[in-house]
Amino acid sequence: MDLPPQVPNESSPPQSQAHANNLPECNAIDFSAVDAVGTPAVAAMPALPPVDASDLDVDGAMQRLLETPGESTEPDRGDFTTDAVSIQDCMDTPVDRPNRIELLSPSKVEFPSKTPQDITRFTNFDESKFDEGYDSEGEQCFFSDELIVDDPDALNEETITPSTQPAPQAPAVPAALTEERIKTFNVAQLKDELKKRGRPVSGAKAVLAQRLIDAVNNNVPVAETAVVRDASMANLDVTAFWQPLTIDPTPVPEPMNIDAALRPPTERDAPITQKYDFKETFDRSPFLGTTSDMGYISNKRSPRKSSQKHTESSRLRRDPVERTKGGPSAAFLLKHQLDEHSHPMDWFTALMPLTQSTNIEDAGAANVTGDKVTKFSVANWAAYSNLKATIVNAGQRGHIFDGKYKAFSPSDIMKMMGVLIIDGLNPSPTLESKMQSQKVNRTHGNDFIAEHIGPGYQQFYRSFRHFFACQDPLKVPPPKQSCPNVKVDELFRWMRYIFKEAWVLGKECSVDEQTCKMQGRSEYKTRCGKFKRIGDGLQTDCIADDGFTYDFYFRNEPVDKKWTDMGMCPMHARLLHMFSGLRDRGHRVKMDNLFVSVNLAREAFCLPQEVRIHGVIRKSGRGVPSDVVIEPLTGKAEERARGTLKAAVLKGDSKSDNLVVACCYDQKPFYMLSHSCEKVGWTEIEKKNVYSAALRKNVPFKFLRFSLSHEYNYEMNDNDIADQLRLQYRMQRLQRNQKWWWSLWIWALEVTIVNAYKMMTRYCELRGINPKYSHHDFREKIAYALIDPEGEWPKRKAKTPPAANRKRNSDSQSAKPKAPKAPRFTNNTLSRHGTLSRRLDASLNHMPVVPSGDQSGHICQLHRWAGNYGNNDKKNNKMPSGSRFNVCHCKACGVNLCLCCFELYHTKANLEAEIGNILSNTNDRKKPGK
Repeated sequence: MDLPPQVPNESSPPQSQAHANNLPECNAIDFSAVDAVGTPAVAAMPALPPVDASDLDVDGAMQRLLETPGESTEPDRGDFTTDAVSIQDCMDTPVDRPNRIELLSPSKVEFPSKTPQDITRFTNFDESKFDEGYDSEGEQCFFSDELIVDDPDALNEETITPSTQPAPQAPAVPAALTEERIKTFNVAQLKDELKKRGRPVSGAKAVLAQRLIDAVNNNVPVAETAVVRDASMANLDVTAFWQPLTIDPTPVPEPMNIDAALRPPTERDAPITQKYDFKETFDRSPFLGTTSDMGYISNKRSPRKSSQKHTESSRLRRDPVERTKGGPSAAFLLKHQLDEHSHPMDWFTALMPLTQSTNIEDAGAANVTGDKVTKFSVANWAAYSNLKATIVNAGQRGHIFDGKYKAFSPSDIMKMMGVLIIDGLNPSPTLESKMQSQKVNRTHGNDFIAEHIGPGYQQFYRSFRHFFACQDPLKVPPPKQSCPNVKVDELFRWMRYIFKEAWVLGKECSVDEQTCKMQGRSEYKTRCGKFKRIGDGLQTDCIADDGFTYDFYFRNEPVDKKWTDMGMCPMHARLLHMFSGLRDRGHRVKMDNLFVSVNLAREAFCLPQEVRIHGVIRKSGRGVPSDVVIEPLTGKAEERARGTLKAAVLKGDSKSDNLVVACCYDQKPFYMLSHSCEKVGWTEIEKKNVYSAALRKNVPFKFLRFSLSHEYNYEMNDNDIADQLRLQYRMQRLQRNQKWWWSLWIWALEVTIVNAYKMMTRYCELRGINPKYSHHDFREKIAYALIDPEGEWPKRKAKTPPAANRKRNSDSQSAKPKAPKAPRFTNNTLSRHGTLSRRLDASLNHMPVVPSGDQSGHICQLHRWAGNYGNNDKKNNKMPSGSRFNVCHCKACGVNLCLCCFELYHTKANLEAEIGNILSNTNDRKKPGK
């Protein structure tokens, strides 16, 4: 069927596995502190019997093992200088940002997954409370004594005398629809009421009733009679309608080229048809983001002009203007002292701090563990890994790695991260081959790695594969449906915070999926190998800006119920949650036909951020009006139809502002949706260096392109750039992941490196200088600095924080109050009724935790007391041999004890009689496995 000629007036996706094996019941261990550069001072638990590690789930125990948040100090970053435009000058000048007042801060947008809890399972230890109606968790029954009335005649209400005056006659009005009344309707009545509100009428009676209740609660406009509407109008207001755009009768002239034989790629096999624009134009609200957060921007085009002095005109150029390109935040750069001279490791550690002392971000805002106190760091991973090994008595006689296991230090974790990055730069069949010297393995060996890891690399890698953890294994994991990625929950929460702090989004950004390749088995795995070159894996929806991953939402994570209750599908609920975390109003977001729908565009526009969506939309099921549909043609009719446009704009809708849906017939019809376009028509495009066969040289070539698709093509590749940079040097390219969550951890590490690289290159670009490192060199510098920080990471003298931030830093990062002094051990304080009598209170949570501060400075107080029993000379205090070995801290008592004395102290009332046993334990201390 031929298409009618186009004339001016034509109307147109638990935790990986449930914990099947439970550890023996015991009170939870609360490791509240870990040395930033050391390992936990907790040895193997002596009372555990031999356990096969394969029968234990070592990730599902209770409580926490965390590094003590030290005093926030500025890391060594060297002199922080800028040319032409000073960040300090920008930070000193207050900037008015009215749009930030009405938008929610991303830190206030809670992610819907639950945080692993740091609580004991039983909180009520007072048996007398059981008789009062309390359970073991300290909760009372639903019915209390006050609500139970024994005498039914006790509640007698006074009889109200009816009034003798006649009531005024009110005009008859239709009865309001209530939930009780709606439930009495039959199917016909329900459909009739839904049609009056423009809602779909498909589904069972219960579905129709709930849909009508939601419409009444949301005050949807109601028509007097039932409205029969097209399926594309589902969920739109009853007053909404699609108005076709008017075609301009004047054809758009074809551009003139040097070689007239040159044709656009899609028109080489068909005659050129006349093309028409539409008359309507649309006024769009402006993007409110400005360059005030990017004070380092310079208008210099050459690095040679970096030494020029500030002039009045150069100062005027610093005035905030609309932010077209995104880039690193000036406040973030100033805080971390980053500039074009910074080492790649400086950029990387700003996003992924190695120790808690170098993490200068606000722990309360990041809130990675839910307590708003714990700071994120790579050193935490060493503590978590050691605790994971301690739970199964690794290295002990009769247990896994008998006599071979060695506890991890933070530097060990950093070395493994460096090896993984180097393996991405130069893939090897096995990761162990990278740790061999070139004398042993000429092809894949690396002398630098072999020198710093040492000869025990095989056992080192085995231990890392078995026990590495980036989440506290003693925390109580939430249900799998509430937090499926619990193994990396702390890391993901940190990334979602720090990426938003480090980057300022430009006006244009895009949404697309990223895939974490995975070859193992997992219920969360997506079968996308037929469509993705990387193959099957775990997928996440991401907001990206020119290669920088700004926010992400994995498809196996739970969605916010607020959006699903509004009728949005889980995919759209994920996007709306990420949009609600944007910091400026009026972003133009590009996305492909997997995501775009009319309802999504309407809901995104209704957010305080007023997100305007632009992208390709599918013909059916997404709200495309029938007025713009063009059926596919064949033969001559298809050739005549090329270049045909149809478009319509949504009017009378309370949730949109001139939402446009258009169709262009190219080689086949394709559909576009736009909430940001100002005009629909054709745009002249010029390509340079197109080869001309007639002239035998490259010549410029001009042609016409559909304006909506042109805007989409040049702004949709933000996630593609991020994927390209991430997969170019992908880690573990030739190895299989041992655990499913390792894919998530490696993806997070790769994305962090790419984001750090994009921050450096965009900073240099906006400053008008050439980047110092290529992508390969940037990764290589990070890898070798992780393996050997002292030799490969030049650390310069730290610069004093700027005066603008000095007061703020002193308030939020000042010296924390000192820990209370440990109580003194004497014969009187240790007696049954002394000040330390709480040691015998079994209702308290007496469990050993790692003491804060330097581990070498802690002493077992009970050993010191026993060694000095009867000695009144304070100057000659004896330190018994082994009193500094395996020292832990009791949080309930506030004392430091070794593991051998811990049970004696909390169970024996007369400690004077146990002095011999206390001192006899001193000489039996040996290293584990000996």
